Amino acid sequence: MARIKDTYVTDLKARVPILDVVSTHVKLKRAGKSWKGLSPFSQEKTPSFYVHPEKNMFKCFSTDKGGDAIRFVQLMENLTFVEALETLGSRFNFPVQYEHGSAAEARQASSVRAELFEMHEVASNWFRQCFLAEDEGGAFIRDYWTKQRNFPLELAEEYEVGFAPPKGGLGALLRQKQYRKEALGKSGLFFSGGSERFRGRLMIPIRDTQGRIVAFTARQLELTPQDDPAREAKYVNSPETPIFRKGNLLFNMDKARLHVAEQKTFLLVEGQLDVMRCWQVGAKAAVAPQGTAFTEMQANLLARHQAEKIEVLLDGDRAGRDAALRILPVTLEAGLESSFLELPEGEDPDDLLSKDGLDALDSLRKIAKSAMEFAVNALLNDDANATPIKRQKALEQIFEIIFNCPSVAVQEAYLRKASILLDVSEGAAKQDFSTFRSRRIRRQAFTPVEEQSTENGSEKLTTVEFELLFFALHYEQIAHALADAINLEWIKGDSAASILLSRILNEIQAGIWEKDQLDSLLKGEEERNVASEIRAEEPRFPDPWHSANECLSELFSRFIRQRESELTDRLVNQDPNNLDQAKVLQSELTKLRSAKENPPTLTPPSDFYGHDQDHDQSENKNANRLEQSEKDEEEDDDVVFGFE
Repeated sequence: MARIKDTYVTDLKARVPILDVVSTHVKLKRAGKSWKGLSPFSQEKTPSFYVHPEKNMFKCFSTDKGGDAIRFVQLMENLTFVEALETLGSRFNFPVQYEHGSAAEARQASSVRAELFEMHEVASNWFRQCFLAEDEGGAFIRDYWTKQRNFPLELAEEYEVGFAPPKGGLGALLRQKQYRKEALGKSGLFFSGGSERFRGRLMIPIRDTQGRIVAFTARQLELTPQDDPAREAKYVNSPETPIFRKGNLLFNMDKARLHVAEQKTFLLVEGQLDVMRCWQVGAKAAVAPQGTAFTEMQANLLARHQAEKIEVLLDGDRAGRDAALRILPVTLEAGLESSFLELPEGEDPDDLLSKDGLDALDSLRKIAKSAMEFAVNALLNDDANATPIKRQKALEQIFEIIFNCPSVAVQEAYLRKASILLDVSEGAAKQDFSTFRSRRIRRQAFTPVEEQSTENGSEKLTTVEFELLFFALHYEQIAHALADAINLEWIKGDSAASILLSRILNEIQAGIWEKDQLDSLLKGEEERNVASEIRAEEPRFPDPWHSANECLSELFSRFIRQRESELTDRLVNQDPNNLDQAKVLQSELTKLRSAKENPPTLTPPSDFYGHDQDHDQSENKNANRLEQSEKDEEEDDDVVFGFE
């Protein structure tokens, strides 16, 4: 397989501004020399996520994640290192470069994900050509779009709506383009037997937040063939694939996020055609789930794009009301306010907006129900004369809805509102909720959980090798001093930090270390992640030489303890008749104990404790002050990056 050029990663980082990468996911505001926003990795109300353009790095203080643009894409899209390179290379028109070989080798080296993105783009273009074709199928689908669905052709162009002919043809096209069998099998465009999944249907491309086509929704037509395994299904969606997780995406998010800034409100509707109707009449911030229940990931996606509220506009039937009720606890947990625009029985958003346009939406907003108003009405089924027992059962369901709300104050406000609407004592409601919460917490406490990760905790466990690697990457003089002082056999373990520290010190000892070429030394995901994390951190030691000496002392002491224990065990288990071997072991123990009294130390440059020390310490203090000011004191320059 072709190997990625060592220089490519460095060149890619130089070409890719991290602000451009991050701003597709996070709304950023200037804070001094840096930019800040809400963390894309956690739910938070106060921004703790920072981007430092001068370093081309990001740092998230709420999760302790950090790194460069490549690392950010890896984390956001759950990609491998190579997949992140391909994603950025494609977006910034700087394709991955390989050491040797032809285009065929390059394709073989590329990931399945990269091939799937390309394949979906090809498929979408082909469906679009079939929609526009001057043949019987093209005429039928355009007539269906304009007359039966009452949509203009301009809207089909905006969303690149297409048509899958009844006889298929996409499979032949993709095989002609020589896509790998593995990629074809994972694309979701074919059934397991190899037949095309989409035939005789209206095709709607599904895009991720960055606008890449990742899947399709297909609408049943009169032309849908009888031998289609999903013939009776009105809508057929792509199955989940390596590039499509339906619970992680919202249809139209790539467009809607650009129109949410002013009102900070998204409009949530049921389906893709409802979204398109909203777009047509001017409601640009409409989104829809991908044919599933509204998920926590989707709610967090809305919150990350600075939404403070969502308006829920679902079908005016019992199923629509039940779906809206299931949305409520998810939005509350994400810290989103919600209001509910209720349609008359039997109406859907497409019907209403196609008749009355944006005026219909404005009328619904005037009579919109708050979260608790909607929940209570739905739970009581609009029964004003509900019995006390029915009201109590409704209250218990309200407890379930508000239980995971992150704010106690908001939780109490909802409880107060619900008690008024249910006509129950607020004090009794609070007491019952307290009992409910205690019972739920006890149940959770006795629920077995798998080993917990410290990844999202406020405390991060590190090893002495990790700390020494931090010094080696941030302080060039200390790195060379460590290489002179450390015997590589002192470094234990198979962690990425240990392996990388050994490799860097070995390079320095051999006289071939070049810090700028660190990327070429990194092997595997873990090493790249550790290096990205360390480089994203600010130097945090007021006296780095003193702190480095403490780490060196711990490394040396640990080695002495382990070696002493090994030698002692060997002496105890030594053959009593082998006196020569016993003398050798005893001599080594003596030398070890002598070395223990004279541990290695790092000696700072002669001018470190003079003017230069003051300067270095001042630099560190200034860096710390800047970091703290970025966290605590927002410089409100009214400059916002992303989502304009």
